[in-house]
Amino acid sequence: MTSPSRSLPLVAKTQESKAKRARGAMSRRVLHGSIVAGLIASCGIFGYTLGVLLDSDRPIHASDRPQKPQSSSLSLEDRRMGTKRWSRKPEKWERMTFTELRRYFACHAHAKDQTKALPTLEDWMFLKRQYRELVDDKPVILESPVPPTEGYSFGPGEYSDTPPPYYADRSEGKGRGLFSSRPIKKGELVHDGPRSSVKFPDAAAFRRLVVSLPRKTACDITEWAWTQKLSPDGKMNILVDLNIAALMNSSEKPNVAPKNKMATRFYATRDIAKGEEILQNYAVFETDWSAVGLG
Repeated sequence: MTSPSRSLPLVAKTQESKAKRARGAMSRRVLHGSIVAGLIASCGIFGYTLGVLLDSDRPIHASDRPQKPQSSSLSLEDRRMGTKRWSRKPEKWERMTFTELRRYFACHAHAKDQTKALPTLEDWMFLKRQYRELVDDKPVILESPVPPTEGYSFGPGEYSDTPPPYYADRSEGKGRGLFSSRPIKKGELVHDGPRSSVKFPDAAAFRRLVVSLPRKTACDITEWAWTQKLSPDGKMNILVDLNIAALMNSSEKPNVAPKNKMATRFYATRDIAKGEEILQNYAVFETDWSAVGLG
């Protein structure tokens, strides 16, 4: 039988031997890992160097150089409006047709959006300022005491602060629309175009305004604008309302209409109840964008 005093040195030697083997295994693993990492790094450096050498004869383009961060082209006003301004004007915009303008601004999707918000006072005032700066600063109707969110000066003289008999609201299935603010009798004047509509002198002025606008506002203008002769021998005009009158929807069964296709005053074709939607028929006017240089 082995005595306890003799077995203790044997146990100690066995444990020391195991510890040495464990330290040796750890050292080998560290060494192997270092070798593998070094090989991977060497391959990466070699690949990068080879790529640079192969690419050295290729001309450097502006797009290859580091680009400076672009500052936002949106003005504070545009951001408040919640609309997107295109980063630049479209190429050859001076010759774009009406259809090409709408295609560039992706207006088909905007037209189908039934959740569009009603334009705010800030939106309308922005449009008026753009019209004054880029088209014409003379129309006195732009100075109406009635805010564009309510329409325009419907009454003369002491009634100049009277809005037309309608208001803007959501229209079921149509997005935005106009609704009568009181009962309206058949034959009563409902919309006074000469007090509301502005004209563009030519196609160039229309394009100039449209391409200056944020995308959704540009689409709105192309939806609201129309062409019309104002006299038998007159030229075809481009017109638009820069107030809520622009939101009047169309129907094959309208309740307001002009007396003829050259007029812009609309009269009730029947009695209209308070809160009923005001509807005209766009087909009354001749739509001819070619005749105004936008075809």
